[in-house]
Amino acid sequence: MEDASAPGVVIEFDRSADERTDPDLITRLIADPETRVLLIDADRAPVDADGELALVPVSVARDVAARLATAAITTAEVPRDAPNAGSTARDTASPGERFGFLGRRDGVAILLSAVPGAAELALGHLATWASLRVLHPRLAGADGALLLEAVSLARWILDAGHCAFCGAEAELTTSGWARRCTACGREHFPRTDPAVIVAVTDGDRILLGSNALWEQRRYSCFAGFVEAGESLEEAVRREVQEESGIDVEHVAYAGSQAWPFPRSLMLGFRARAQDARTAHPDGEEILDVRWFTRTEIRAAYAGESDLLLPGKPSIAHELISSWAAEPDEGEPNPPVGERA
Repeated sequence: MEDASAPGVVIEFDRSADERTDPDLITRLIADPETRVLLIDADRAPVDADGELALVPVSVARDVAARLATAAITTAEVPRDAPNAGSTARDTASPGERFGFLGRRDGVAILLSAVPGAAELALGHLATWASLRVLHPRLAGADGALLLEAVSLARWILDAGHCAFCGAEAELTTSGWARRCTACGREHFPRTDPAVIVAVTDGDRILLGSNALWEQRRYSCFAGFVEAGESLEEAVRREVQEESGIDVEHVAYAGSQAWPFPRSLMLGFRARAQDARTAHPDGEEILDVRWFTRTEIRAAYAGESDLLLPGKPSIAHELISSWAAEPDEGEPNPPVGERA
C-alpha cells in the first residue's frame, strides 16, 4: 500500500467539476457498466481484503439500497432528499438509492452512494467497514482524497435538505453539489468552515497542548475555528492566546487539509512565541501545555517514549514532524520535559 499523502499536496484525482452541470450525468453513469460506486454510511466506507477502498459496480450499490429498503430501515432514518442529481436521476433511482458524482480516477467515473445503515448489513465481501479516521492514514493519496470528498459531500447532502432561508425543501442539483429551494429559488452549496491549527515555537522548542478529551500523554498543536469577520492571522493569535496564554508573532502559512468533522478546512500555520514564560493552559479545553525539544519529538515518533502525538497524514503531524526534522539553532536546549 502506498503512503498516504501529506496535507497540502495536490492529489491526482480528477473531480471533473465541469461534468456536474450535465442534468443527465447521473442517469448515464448509472447505466454505464464501467462506473464504480463508493458506499458511505456516516463516516464509514467498505474495504476489501487488502484494506483498500472497495469501489463497487452500480448493481451492487443498488442491491445494498434494496436490502436497506426491505430491512425495515424507515424513510425517516434514510432521508428522502439524500444524494441524487436532480429529478432525472431521482426518477431512475430505486427506494433507498442515493447517488452523487465524485469525479474520475484513471478515467473511471466514481459515484457516491449515501446509505445510512448499510454498515450494519451482512454484505459478503463488503462485510468490513472502517471509519475515515481509521482508513485515511493508511490510504494512498488518491484514495484518501476520494474518501474525504465522499464523506464531506454525503454529510452535507443528508444534513441540508431544507432551505436555510425559508425552510422549504431544497432539491439537489449539479450532480449532488448544490441545492435549489423549491419555494424561494435560493441556491445552497456544501459548507466549508475554516479552522486554524498552529505550531508555536520558541527557538529549538515547540509548544503543544493536551486536550481535556484526550488521555494525559497525548499532545498536539493548538487549533480552533475562524470567527466571523476575522482574518486567518487574527484567528491564529486569538486561539493560541486563549488556549495557551502565549502571544505569537511571525505567523506564517504552512499548508491545509480538508477534514469533514464536521466540515472543516484545516489551515496550518507556524508562529513564534513572544514570551515563552507566559504559557499556561486555559484549564477548560486545554488541561496541560508543555515545551518539547526536537529530541523528545523525534523519540516519540520513533516509538522510544510514551508521548502520544498526531499520526499520519494529519496536518498536525505534518506541522510537528516537519519542525522536528529541522536542525537545532545551536543554542543550549532547555531541560528535557520542561513544563510551562
